[in-house]
Amino acid sequence: MAQETYSNGRSLDSTLASFDEARDALLITDQHMPEMQGAELIRTLQRLCPSLPMIAMTGAEVEGELLAAGAREILKKPLDIRQIEEAVERGLKGKTIED
Repeated sequence: MAQETYSNGRSLDSTLASFDEARDALLITDQHMPEMQGAELIRTLQRLCPSLPMIAMTGAEVEGELLAAGAREILKKPLDIRQIEEAVERGLKGKTIED
């Protein structure tokens, strides 16, 4: 499985138009990033790729904002690898934590 990493939300801006729902299976983002918050990134991608599963990570109390933006699931920090693996598995199967 291929992966791409970006240091901040704005560095992803130039590739947003090239997101392909058939190719790009899942997005994991942090809420707090330099230059662009995770909720803003999720809202942007939600318009471009509405079926792309998006998982947000945060240590702050902003779950409602992230879910309203279109995040399928919220991972609370500190994270453990099992939590991430389970969220990715659910995201790739098209499920949420409530399913």
